[in-house]
Amino acid sequence: MKKTILLLCSFLMLAAISCKKDSNGGGGLVSGQGYMRGTVDGVVKECDLAVTATKTDALSLAGRWGGAGGGFTITINNYNNGGPGTYQLGLTGSMAIYSDGTAAETQYVTSMVAGSGSVTITEINNTHVKGTFTFTGRNTSGTTKTVSNGEFDINF
Repeated sequence: MKKTILLLCSFLMLAAISCKKDSNGGGGLVSGQGYMRGTVDGVVKECDLAVTATKTDALSLAGRWGGAGGGFTITINNYNNGGPGTYQLGLTGSMAIYSDGTAAETQYVTSMVAGSGSVTITEINNTHVKGTFTFTGRNTSGTTKTVSNGEFDINF
């Protein structure tokens, strides 16, 4: 049940992102928003449709690329306006998701029961957040995917 709720929340978060196209026709920068990218199975996944960041008690980052629901979602729980630093994913309740579609088996999640990783915030202020990420997520079948060389610079 927890997996279903978690997957539903991640899908809804990605679906809620506005689809603003790159103004210069390439390069991965989503005009006015910033960028988010990572490497999965040796392939760079560039969020070229939309990227968003919000901060409240949690810091949430999300990016989406073309196709059937592909993207990254990262949530650092209990962020409470924390500053730069490295935040663990998985057992801490903070999580990351690599989506390669909308079906449950295409969602690779770090959570309290599976996966691990970290997010390093190098810059954060009232206008943007910048940093790196790496994680290994697991899908509902137990298959894992590793996201490496992740980086982002997203406007709030």
